[in-house]
Amino acid sequence: MESNYHPLNVPEILFMLSKYFSAKEAVKPSQVCRTWNKVFNNVVWRECTIDRNAMFSVDTLHRNAHHIRSLAYNVGASIEAFPAPCKQLRKITLDNSQALIGFPEQKQASFLIEKNPNLEDLIIRFDRSKSHSELIWTRVKGASHLRSLEVRDACFDKKAIGAFWKACRNIKWLSLQRIIRHNGEGDFFKRSEASYPNLTHVALNLSQRYLVLSQLELINRCPSLTTLSMKTNDSTTMVPLDGMRVSVGQGNMSRLESLAIDANYDEQELARCLAVLPLLKEFKMGRGVFIKSTFLQLERHFKTLDRLDMYDTGFSSEMVQQVMESCPCLTRLSAQWLEATTVLAGRPWQCLDLRMLKVGFCLASTDQSRGVFQHLGQLTKLTLLKIGVKHRRFITDRLLDFRVESGMDELLHLKDLQVLDIEPAKPSWSDSDPADREWLRENMRGVKIVV
Repeated sequence: MESNYHPLNVPEILFMLSKYFSAKEAVKPSQVCRTWNKVFNNVVWRECTIDRNAMFSVDTLHRNAHHIRSLAYNVGASIEAFPAPCKQLRKITLDNSQALIGFPEQKQASFLIEKNPNLEDLIIRFDRSKSHSELIWTRVKGASHLRSLEVRDACFDKKAIGAFWKACRNIKWLSLQRIIRHNGEGDFFKRSEASYPNLTHVALNLSQRYLVLSQLELINRCPSLTTLSMKTNDSTTMVPLDGMRVSVGQGNMSRLESLAIDANYDEQELARCLAVLPLLKEFKMGRGVFIKSTFLQLERHFKTLDRLDMYDTGFSSEMVQQVMESCPCLTRLSAQWLEATTVLAGRPWQCLDLRMLKVGFCLASTDQSRGVFQHLGQLTKLTLLKIGVKHRRFITDRLLDFRVESGMDELLHLKDLQVLDIEPAKPSWSDSDPADREWLRENMRGVKIVV
């Protein structure tokens, strides 16, 4: 009798515990008893992938459909096996899915998309070698409750372009990855709707010259745009940053807060663009060299910057130090390297709310280690610290000296630290005294140390 009132038989307590289990870890607890099965089955079936290697039967899938929140169909799966609607379904991923939703006789997928009232995210990955028809987007258009749409490797003909843009009217988040035009037909972005007032996040990964140059046709039609990411695999075509500058002057992109560019660009165009953009909270550059005139225009955004990622950009040591001296709101910073001499000669860091720091420290001598560790010890809100050097040309014998007598004990001030990544600095770590390495592990037990 008393066993019935054991705390682990109380559904509310089990539910709280289940949040810490992955789907794989929850399989065995779900087989303990009926009470546990009701709770942990929700974790087991929270994310479901249906492919030709699925290990569960159709009956099992039907019984647990009400638990599924994220559903993925892969190549070779049988669409007819899945019951719909699913009450908790939030996300659907259709992989290589023309055969699944492209033809009238395949009604299940259309029903799956349109009849799930809570569906918010849809990801469709196509076979890039084949063009698809407008029937696909006619089906998606019916899902007016969608808020997020990601399309990968799609090949559009004229009719499909028009149907696609009509399907995007109500969404808030749009990601287009490696799309192409079928046989050179149609003007993809020019055929978009007159306005997308709900669209706030746009991510474009384009590989064709005409798409890269015409993407502003879409951007200018998004009055509520707050986040923009532009990427291209074309090594010759530059993103139209001057066009962005003109567009801002015409009143567009007035709400932009986050900008990410992973493409070829003209440095002077970027400087002119940063000079007119609204004050940014997030900024990321994926390639190129950051020249002085561009950095001067970035300075006007320092007071509002929350995240800055220059890990793959030629950002000098002096620029990194100036950012840390002048950005009080910064919570995330990624850069290639920072010289200890620059740190010790500079002003105190102002980014005391920093939670994630990725930067490699280079020393003129090992005596500078204590000064660097003292600066790091002031960033008491850090949860992730990566202090190894990424590129080989920066890796020398003059890296941080991981010894207690060199100031390593300053890291004990980082009470919220969860991850300490020193992998690229491994030569310095492996050369340190075993007693110092053991001291670090003993005194930072709650920290994951990557070496």
